[in-house]
Amino acid sequence: MVVANPLQFNFIDKNGELVAYQKLDPFTLLSLEQNFTLTIADLEKAFRNSLALTHPDKFINSTDEQKLIASQYSIDINNAYKDLQNPVFRAITMAKLLGVIANDETLNNVKVNPDILMQVMEYQEQLQSASTLEKRKLKKSIKSEITTITTTITTKLTSKNPTILADITQLNYWHKLLE
Repeated sequence: MVVANPLQFNFIDKNGELVAYQKLDPFTLLSLEQNFTLTIADLEKAFRNSLALTHPDKFINSTDEQKLIASQYSIDINNAYKDLQNPVFRAITMAKLLGVIANDETLNNVKVNPDILMQVMEYQEQLQSASTLEKRKLKKSIKSEITTITTTITTKLTSKNPTILADITQLNYWHKLLE
């Protein structure tokens, strides 16, 4: 869900002025509810709304401090938009914000079911040698796997299940096959 009232943006005060710069998480920065199944349409709308409030061109006649703050927020808003488009980053961010995983935990040392790894490797090999039609079929199957793991991640985020990193890692493997 997108927040439409500019006073609810965390970087605008009651007078419509930018507040002193502070680092905000991507959801807060875009005034979005923390929602793993966020739609691209909601994300794009939130991005446009946030950027419209902080775009440096809007502060052309402001103080140097306000220009710098606007520029910093604009950079962060662009990065938040880019990051939240990626479901892997979105899942990691949400898991950290919810306290399901520690801020320093990463996907680097996570053990994934070897059967899943074999399945992903098989898909990768098939994609390399597949015709265009076969690739479409394989990608449709990969998207089905992504849908399944997305449901699992959503459930684990809701219940704050600490085993979520293995699922996020699995999502990362499947997601990379579509790149």
